[in-house]
Formats: sequence, C-alpha cells, structure tokens
Amino acid sequence: MRTIELFEIEMIVQATLEQLGVLQPFMSQAEAFKMYGRGKVERWTKEGWINPVHDGSASKKRFSRLELVSCARNNNCLNQFKRKPQPVKGK
Repeated sequence: MRTIELFEIEMIVQATLEQLGVLQPFMSQAEAFKMYGRGKVERWTKEGWINPVHDGSASKKRFSRLELVSCARNNNCLNQFKRKPQPVKGK
C-alpha cells in the first residue's frame, strides 16, 4: 500500500514541476538512455509502455517524462516481486 502512495505522490510532484516550468514535459532519447539505460528504454518502447514523439519526419525522438517515471517505477516494483525471499539468518 505504501509503495502505491509514494508512486502517486511522485507522479503528482513530477506533473507539478512540469506545470511550473521547472522540468520540461519531454526529454531527448539521449537523456532517457542516460537516466534509465538504453536497454530499458528500448524494451519499454518495443513493448508499447512508452511512445517516442517526433515533431517532424527528421526530428529526434523525445519521450514523456511521466511515461518514463511510471515505467521505471513499475519496473522496480515488478523486480521486487521477482526476487527470491532471502532466508532469515539465525533461526
């Protein structure tokens, strides 16, 4: 439950920062690769979780910050469920 609440707060803060002009709503593909890793961004795009935006036929790809944050957060949550529980030491 707490993870969901933190995720919602994170998304609200992200949207607020964009509305205030502190953050741009989109980031370049290079920024996305640097922040989240090329493999993850390409996989999320291939699986349809995020959609690159092109302003013109020859323009560079950009990605929504909210989509990237959401995918990263969901990816972290899924990885927690996939981990095997560690045995308790001393018992």
